[in-house]
Amino acid sequence: MIDLAAQNRVFSLTLTGLTWLITLAIAPSLYGVTFVVTDEDPLFFPAGAEVVGALPAASVFGQDAPTSLGQSFQLGAPLSLESIFVEYENDTGAADAPNDKSVTMTIFSVLDVFALTHDEPPMVGDILFSESIIFPYVGNTETIAGIQLDSPLALAANTGSAGYMLSFSGGGDPGWEWERDGSSGGSAYGGGQAYEDAAQKLSGGHSVDYVFALSSVALPEPELPVTTDSFMNGDLLAGTTWVNGLAPVGTPPNPNVIHNVVSGHAITANGSAPYTGAGVNIVDGSLTYTASQVQLSSVTVGAGSTVTETHSGAFFLGNISAPELGNMELNGQLSITAEGGADAAIDMNMSGTGTATVNLSAGGTFYLDSATSWENFSGTLQFNGSGDEVLYDLAPGSGMTLEMNSTGINKLSLNPLNASPGNLLETIVFNQPGEIVHAAVNSRFQQPSRLIANADVSVDMTQTFPGNERRMFFNNGLHGAANVTVTGTPTDPTSGSITLNEFEIGLSGQDGTTATHFETDNFSGTLTLNNFVNAEIRDHVPSATVVVNQNARLEFGHRDVESLFTTRVGDVTVNSGGSLEVGYEEDDTHAPYQLQLTTQRGQSGDLTLASGSETIMQISANGANQFDTIAAEGTVTLGGTLELLINPSVPSQTVSCDPNVDCAYTPVDGDMFEIISIVAETLPADLDGNGTVGSEDIAIWDSQYGQTLAAGDNQDFDVTADVDGDGDTDGADLLAIQRDFGASGALTGSITGDFDSIVIVDPLNTLAGFNVTHSVTATSVILTVNAIPAQTAVPEPSACLLAGIALIIGGGARGWGRPRTMVR
Repeated sequence: MIDLAAQNRVFSLTLTGLTWLITLAIAPSLYGVTFVVTDEDPLFFPAGAEVVGALPAASVFGQDAPTSLGQSFQLGAPLSLESIFVEYENDTGAADAPNDKSVTMTIFSVLDVFALTHDEPPMVGDILFSESIIFPYVGNTETIAGIQLDSPLALAANTGSAGYMLSFSGGGDPGWEWERDGSSGGSAYGGGQAYEDAAQKLSGGHSVDYVFALSSVALPEPELPVTTDSFMNGDLLAGTTWVNGLAPVGTPPNPNVIHNVVSGHAITANGSAPYTGAGVNIVDGSLTYTASQVQLSSVTVGAGSTVTETHSGAFFLGNISAPELGNMELNGQLSITAEGGADAAIDMNMSGTGTATVNLSAGGTFYLDSATSWENFSGTLQFNGSGDEVLYDLAPGSGMTLEMNSTGINKLSLNPLNASPGNLLETIVFNQPGEIVHAAVNSRFQQPSRLIANADVSVDMTQTFPGNERRMFFNNGLHGAANVTVTGTPTDPTSGSITLNEFEIGLSGQDGTTATHFETDNFSGTLTLNNFVNAEIRDHVPSATVVVNQNARLEFGHRDVESLFTTRVGDVTVNSGGSLEVGYEEDDTHAPYQLQLTTQRGQSGDLTLASGSETIMQISANGANQFDTIAAEGTVTLGGTLELLINPSVPSQTVSCDPNVDCAYTPVDGDMFEIISIVAETLPADLDGNGTVGSEDIAIWDSQYGQTLAAGDNQDFDVTADVDGDGDTDGADLLAIQRDFGASGALTGSITGDFDSIVIVDPLNTLAGFNVTHSVTATSVILTVNAIPAQTAVPEPSACLLAGIALIIGGGARGWGRPRTMVR
């Protein structure tokens, strides 16, 4: 690999949509890379090159791989290879995002371009070219890279099935993605095929191809930019401000000049004339806008440097009407203030890791316009002052943290552009009371990644747009100590394909085959659900209280959850008209699960089921984890209706309960199901919640050692191993585990009351010839299946109701979409 850092000869410059990464090797290898050029414009791709695979227009998927991606190809005539073109993008979830990606490009000979597999790594004698390539980070934007070799590579013509392989290794998964065609339309390129980790890549039953081209035509060598440093404080456009008088106005060479602000100099930009330089680079100093809508093509703000403005009234950074928006890489501090109830916007494409602060007064709105891109910005945006609203209208992909700090209305309206699926932004933090409004009208977005409630937050999900529900999916959980109130639609929206609006907490795909525990969210407030909304909780929230009010619904777990897992929550209250489903429901399929009410983090571990509430539990078989259970460490107060689902449809991905193998209940006289039980308290040091502090808890602590809630971490980490609750995982937590090693909690809870009625939903008539009785003690609720003797007449339905049990065997429909007819 050419060591660019050591030679100090790396230039990165954005000019009219082109990004150049230029390598000037002092002693280049025989077949090194001279430079890489990237462009989003499909016309940059040479459709007339000697070898052309899938075209950019055919690309539908970005493929990444842990080891390598390869494309075989053949030559009917010799080729003097000068340049290589590929279309790529970056997975924004990669660990090294948003950094540029170093990938090894290799060309080697193969005996069969249609073989099912190829050598990985290739045999040394087959390698014709190998060099590390640095691809600029482009996020989710499909981008064409032109790679210029510093010497032509002579490739001979092929005969038979022999050919070559173009391979990229080290991209990672998630990581660097090579664009390819899809599952329809057949193979785009007849001279080879795509490979993933050295194996033939298939989609829709046929081989696919990556977007690539090989050309004998060299790329034009980019003109290197000239740089000049600031000479003194002054106007950006004034020649006296810059060394050698290179002002960014007029004719060339000025358009190719980068203006570096150095030595603490203070530069002002008033927009009195167009800026025609290549970019402003604030290395050490400040840039102050004295007018709104000043258009600068490129601004880079280094760590410790600042950008401010002194314009009175509404302020817009950049010009939204410009033919091409400006770009700002913010690694320092940006501060905007709009007075008198005026609005503000950042009308530039943003990247970097710095902090942008917006200060508005009452009546002011801050706009995040869909025309701008923030997908490469992973810093912090602060909404300060007393302004009304942040109107979020961006496309998905931003990794930013948005802090809602306004002492005014402090409303975040999420109206993203085509944001399903995709991360809207990484983190939403409310440090002042405020509101989140799901305002999308053309998509059901899924992911702000996490919500941190340091002040009370109301979530408005009161609207459902035609044809679908709305979703708010915090896949990295709920955090903070304040209260979150979620309000759904005022009337039941369920019909056809429309279900309830969904508020979801935790990642659905946590894998029990490799994970040792569910993540524990640092949320100690009260989550309240109002009206027609469905909340799904997958992470542990042992410090939380959940209140389910009329028409709202609460579910736990997910169909992908492995059988060893339980979700622990501090307290749950289901009021009249509210519903609790112990497991997970999707499209009228149900996954069995266990809910545990816990005292582990200082809550009471209580479950209160008020009169008029509904508790939904299922029996899919009588093995472990094949029927719903509730384990409580505190007091269980029974009331309302227990709706018991017998052999409901189970999602095909439910590991603990495969209906094709062992998960179809066949009743036997005397079958007993302990559906609710009082269990011993979970000690704070019992990290995996198995009832005893042991070596497995030390292993979990070891895997999390060093995590902290310190400033900069957004108060977000898996707090499972923070035994003492002081905001970090350190030696004190290990001492707490060692101190309680071998200990178990005490049994202190109890069960009071009884269900008002039990309704059995049995669409397959599984319980024909059987009845169900239940018993309630201070420590358990047990259902017993009893065979009805053949000589005994089946009791009248009214007798069942008097016993507190109703039977439902099919027909009809209700708001949750479950077919049912009640026999009375």
